[in-house]
Amino acid sequence: MGSALLLWAAVIDYRTRKIPVVAGFGMLGLGLAVLVKGGGGIPFLALYYLLAIWSTRGGVWQVVLLAASVGMLWALGWEAGPLVVGILFVSYAFWSGWLGGGDSQLAFGLIGIGHDWFILTMLFGLTILAGVILAIRKQGGVEQGVRRLISVARRLGEPPDDEAIRTPWGIIAAIGGVSYLWLWALVL
Repeated sequence: MGSALLLWAAVIDYRTRKIPVVAGFGMLGLGLAVLVKGGGGIPFLALYYLLAIWSTRGGVWQVVLLAASVGMLWALGWEAGPLVVGILFVSYAFWSGWLGGGDSQLAFGLIGIGHDWFILTMLFGLTILAGVILAIRKQGGVEQGVRRLISVARRLGEPPDDEAIRTPWGIIAAIGGVSYLWLWALVL
């Protein structure tokens, strides 16, 4: 189910630069279902996940999410680390305008499903790799591409500029997510 949603979202995102609502909410639902079912008797992970989804509204909810994140790490230690780090990073990227709503929903869903360091490595590693490849390609060479990436890194947190490389992130989510769901699941 998750693979089908990710692949569908990638195709639509490539064509229209929008994630289908059903795919985004479907991935959020799958992430929640995994946390509820596999929480190991720790309902706090699922409650934190729900709070994180609600907190994407911004405003005072940003502070609430940060406080809840600190509380999760204090109460559960690094067992909750991948979930908390992933949620905070994706939330920040959404609030900053670096990820759209549908992209964030796919990421939240995958982080909820995996809630381990490997899914974060897959998603963030592929995002960085795609950024490097696209920057080099768009900027006309390695040196110019590296300069552009350094410029982007210095301005993290600021809204994207006119030269921002618009990537259909649903494709990255599909590659990382399907790889995680099929390959990593076989190892476990």
